[in-house]
Amino acid sequence: MDSFSDRHDFSLVDSRERQRQRSVNQAFAELRYILPTHPPDKKLSKHEILRLSIKYIHILETILKYQEEVEGRLPVSNISHICTATTTSSSSKSK
Repeated sequence: MDSFSDRHDFSLVDSRERQRQRSVNQAFAELRYILPTHPPDKKLSKHEILRLSIKYIHILETILKYQEEVEGRLPVSNISHICTATTTSSSSKSK
């Protein structure tokens, strides 16, 4: 027979899973927002968002390397470090 405690435990697990899924969906929505696509409101699956994100990162990396070589900008390794530090600090603030 189910006890109140068992039902409460399942409810807690379900609640955590729903929150985790909302967080994942929010992350995909934010990633989708910054991806350039045509048309801009094109519906993308999570798989497509990840695939396009990887391509977009490679394009941005190529641009940064070009700027470093031609225009004497910061080396890509320094920029990556700055971006990582910014992301880490902003994500820790949101917790």
